[in-house]
Amino acid sequence: MTVNRDLRRLQNIGLVEKTGAGRGVAYMLTAQYRSIRPLDVEAYFAVDPEKRRIKERFDFNVFSVLGDIFETDELKG
Repeated sequence: MTVNRDLRRLQNIGLVEKTGAGRGVAYMLTAQYRSIRPLDVEAYFAVDPEKRRIKERFDFNVFSVLGDIFETDELKG
């Protein structure tokens, strides 16, 4: 019961998505979670730059995940 309650709470705050039903149910982390997940900076920089897992291009979808992060005067330029 505790796991179900926790998963439901994570769904409600947008960190987990549920697909399927019954025994076929699956839970996946959302883009919102990936934008706020903890990051171990020390471990990241301990890896040789050539071996780090990086994105090839900037992901502009990050702005739709973050929501309204800019003030009105910032949007005006």
